[in-house]
Amino acid sequence: MNSKKKCPHITSNDLRVIQAIHKITDHGNSAEVKLQTDGLLKVYEVEKKIVKIHDEHKETAVG
Repeated sequence: MNSKKKCPHITSNDLRVIQAIHKITDHGNSAEVKLQTDGLLKVYEVEKKIVKIHDEHKETAVG
C-alpha cells in the first residue's frame, strides 16, 4: 500500500483488520469479521473440518 496516498476514510483499525484477514487466510483458514458494540471490527479465525459420515444403508459402487 502506498503510504503517500492514504484514504481519509480508512482508520488505523481498518488497516489492522485487513492485516489480520491476510494473516489468517495466508495459512489457509477463513476469516470472519464482526462488528462489536463499540463500533470496532473484530476478526475471527475460522477453521473448517470436513466430517465424513458412513451410511450403512447406502451402497457405493467401486469402479
